[in-house]
Amino acid sequence: MKTPCYVIVSEILKSNLEQMKKRMAPCNIFYSMKSNPTNVVASVLSEMDCGFEVSSLAEAQILNNLQVGEKRIYCGLPVLTNEQVMIFLEFGCKRFVYDTIRQMKRLVCFAPNTQKVLRLTVDDLSPGAIGFGVSIAELEANPELLTEADGMSFHISNHSEINQTLLALDRVEQLMITTPKIRLLNIGGSYTLTGQEEDYESLRLRLYALMRQHNLTLMCELGSAIVNTAGNVLTRCVMVRDRGGFTDVFLDAGVPAGVMRSPKKLYNLSQPNPLHRHFYRFFDTTSMRQLLFQMHIKQNISEGDLLKLTDYGAYSFCYSNRFHSQPMPEIFLFQEEQEFEKLV
Repeated sequence: MKTPCYVIVSEILKSNLEQMKKRMAPCNIFYSMKSNPTNVVASVLSEMDCGFEVSSLAEAQILNNLQVGEKRIYCGLPVLTNEQVMIFLEFGCKRFVYDTIRQMKRLVCFAPNTQKVLRLTVDDLSPGAIGFGVSIAELEANPELLTEADGMSFHISNHSEINQTLLALDRVEQLMITTPKIRLLNIGGSYTLTGQEEDYESLRLRLYALMRQHNLTLMCELGSAIVNTAGNVLTRCVMVRDRGGFTDVFLDAGVPAGVMRSPKKLYNLSQPNPLHRHFYRFFDTTSMRQLLFQMHIKQNISEGDLLKLTDYGAYSFCYSNRFHSQPMPEIFLFQEEQEFEKLV
């Protein structure tokens, strides 16, 4: 197998989705395509009745090719041209987010028979919130932003404190009392498989109460929670050099392949029986001064060794580029982890 490349294990992908469906009930799960915008991932999830949140026409084109139905596509890009709105409509998108009067009027004009979702900012409630969106002050100054909305959304990027989400839901409910037209609520993304179950139980109880009281359809956008642990990078060691008290490892994967952060684990598939712990620094052969990551691990690494970087399914392949005319890395799908291990 030529390296560098990505390996996605569909068994893990499906398991993560099923677990998050239970954790985030009663929300409909919409996979955030930008976290890994590949046909490989989308094809697996499309077979599992998963929705998709798209932020580009290229992502929407992938779903159009897979014949994903219009009820399963949500446009999370709040800045669109007239032409882009029309193309999203052709691809079957019937839900659009907005956070400005200009974009709201564009949707009213060019996408009248769609659900228009007002994005609220909740950064005053949560330090992990995305700063984009409409504030309470803006709503008071421009009430038409809310009266034209069929739904509302907010996004918090760090859910270490579920209480912040509950505060955001309080704000949303206060607004819904004055706008009975709202029928869709998108509670954003970044929810995890590893958070405290009792916290998520409190979130579920709150969501069920909101859904019953206001006759809502609920959704959330998930990326890393679904795809990250299902993805691995395979890369070869091009050179090892002792320098300044460190052992530097130069990889054929790096910035052009989207490798720019530490993996959860690193395995040397060529030398499965490690002898000593080493402090390694990992570099890219296309930019040899740029440190990719460093690890203190019990692994021996030599020139030519095949390495596996785990938990690399999210926000990695989508950053791949053609720096120094490098080819894009290939991406492979395996049904089970055992299939991949047998191939190696």
